[in-house]
Amino acid sequence: MRILIVDDSRAMQTIVRRGLEKAGYQDMEIRLANDGIEALDIIRVWEPNLVLSDWHMPGMTGMELLTELNRQMLSINVGFVTTETSNSRINQAMSAGAKFFVHKPFDLETLHKAIVPFIPSQSGPPSKEQDETEEQGSKRDAMDIVLPNASAYSKVVNGFTNQEIFVESIEPIPMYEDNFPYLLGLFSDEAQQVVRAVCILDIQSASVIGGALLGMDGESVRRIIASKSLPKELIGACQRMYRVTSAIMRNQSTGHDLHMLSANLVTQSFPKLELLFQKPASQRVDFEVAVSGYGQGNVTIVAS
Repeated sequence: MRILIVDDSRAMQTIVRRGLEKAGYQDMEIRLANDGIEALDIIRVWEPNLVLSDWHMPGMTGMELLTELNRQMLSINVGFVTTETSNSRINQAMSAGAKFFVHKPFDLETLHKAIVPFIPSQSGPPSKEQDETEEQGSKRDAMDIVLPNASAYSKVVNGFTNQEIFVESIEPIPMYEDNFPYLLGLFSDEAQQVVRAVCILDIQSASVIGGALLGMDGESVRRIIASKSLPKELIGACQRMYRVTSAIMRNQSTGHDLHMLSANLVTQSFPKLELLFQKPASQRVDFEVAVSGYGQGNVTIVAS
């Protein structure tokens, strides 16, 4: 059981750590970080089972840390141990995937009740057989997600624009450095608040689709592509398209349509993104989208 404590107060780090040690969890490893930036560096390498974070910290707050973990699709359980009591902020964090809030000052029983659901039932590193079982389970979960074909995707994106967007199925494409930034849409099943599908727009497809939705002229769209920078209004247009796209993705095992969790602009590669582009054709669809006078780009939708 690996737990990362994130707090800019050394005294509070010690209090939380001692509370965990007194609870007597087996095979527990604890590491400390002074802010969200340091926590991210540790998380990428150490991959803790649980992060216990303060909210108010210099450099990067706990909420900003949670947002960045979501953006990088790092599936880490995050709970807050904080003085923050604002209902709006608590709701914001819970909507973003926070697992619980423990308010300072706290007692050992309160801390234990919050974290016990996230303690692995079996201590120690997973065996080879466990790794294989989890990998097979992940593949089965991905196969449960119904992704749109080119015809369905075309109907959705063309239902909200006067500019015709041509959509054509293509073979799976790799990630290209020249296609950054990518705009990632994360989708979940309403019954399972985990990412079940990711829609990836490269700079060209985001500009083409967003430009068509906004009724932009061809010169403006080509200028955006050349600048390698997506303006806010264009990102907003793509977010609206993502919300509609969720209606044509479905979890067969639960019978629910997926819904958009967030849209995140990614300016450089990270491991989870590279893994998405390595998914087999059975777990993804790839399209080329084009608008006359705009150019063309690539769309990849991956079940996860």
